[in-house]
Amino acid sequence: MTTTDYTIRNGELGSLVEMLRQHRDYRYDVVAPASEIRYEAGDLVLLGAEGIIDETGVSRADVVLDPSDIFESGIAEKLGIPRAYLRRMRDESPTVDPVSDDDGTAPVMLLDHNVNAWLGATPGKRFLVRAFRDPDRPTVGTARAFLSDSYRPVDNLDVLMAVLDGIRETGTPIEVKGCD
Repeated sequence: MTTTDYTIRNGELGSLVEMLRQHRDYRYDVVAPASEIRYEAGDLVLLGAEGIIDETGVSRADVVLDPSDIFESGIAEKLGIPRAYLRRMRDESPTVDPVSDDDGTAPVMLLDHNVNAWLGATPGKRFLVRAFRDPDRPTVGTARAFLSDSYRPVDNLDVLMAVLDGIRETGTPIEVKGCD
């Protein structure tokens, strides 16, 4: 599975269950303060979110995630950025000059500048970032939801299994013709 295999359209129940099991294996949920969440070149960066253990000890690494459309809807909602404006900033990728032209800093994407400015307005506010990580590169993946830190995640596989168990307990015969 790659980090972009999110959906099945008109598929078989067994294929849906397998995809959801893979999602469970690759899920990555982080609660982080706004001060540790940034946009850089249109990607979401969770500063120091991954613990790395090697022969030199324990260190922290940034996690870089490609924001999904649903994730960016959450960013827009939580930060009060109109969704249409956020989408336009991503699609057109305009840049802004840095605050100080004398420090050699290159222009940044307007999207990065806006999101980071609104995150910086409440540095202690905490958010839940739900993502899928690339199984071969643990510090890379896809951001799938941006939620309040009080949100209690319920995964689709758990819901599906509970529904199927409930149907089985009723004894009602069913035929699944297609899954989305």
